[in-house]
Amino acid sequence: MLVLLAAISSTWAQEGGPGGMKTAWVDMQELFADYHKTKKAEREINLERAKIRKRSQSRFEEVKLRRQSLMKLQAQLSSDQLSPAEKEERERLIPLMIREIDKMETQRNRILTQENTRLNDQMAGRMKALLQELVVLVQKTAEEQGYDLVLDSSGRNTSQAPPVAYVRDATDLTPVMRKILAGMAEDS
Repeated sequence: MLVLLAAISSTWAQEGGPGGMKTAWVDMQELFADYHKTKKAEREINLERAKIRKRSQSRFEEVKLRRQSLMKLQAQLSSDQLSPAEKEERERLIPLMIREIDKMETQRNRILTQENTRLNDQMAGRMKALLQELVVLVQKTAEEQGYDLVLDSSGRNTSQAPPVAYVRDATDLTPVMRKILAGMAEDS
């Protein structure tokens, strides 16, 4: 598709179409990384990820305490200081505690996975929306400045090569867009 657009652009420019096709390129990855809303979203996501880790660590500490209690019971069981009734009680409690600890670990892992999945889904949605904002802003700027075609220089195909290696007489809109984004950041 991009090759076709480049070919059309080249043909129009060579044929002297209406003033030739005015082309530009922009590095969307650079703009996305510099966008103040992206940075804010990343900070918020990192804070939420830290909260998830803290809650998980708290649940881990509970499991750790249970394991320590289990180890004490097991140590008492091997002690000669317990009466037969006390030994019998410890032997009854140990399998129950093991099942309880396993259940707690399973629940902790399930909750951690669910929370991280939820956060990753939220992050993907937010990033997609922010990228769409940038696309709309690039489109608006391109229209205002009279560009017919704007290519993303950061796009990659399956071989990790940019889809467009060269465009004659194309302008890099990335600095212009960065200034616009910086102005938006100051206004917010």
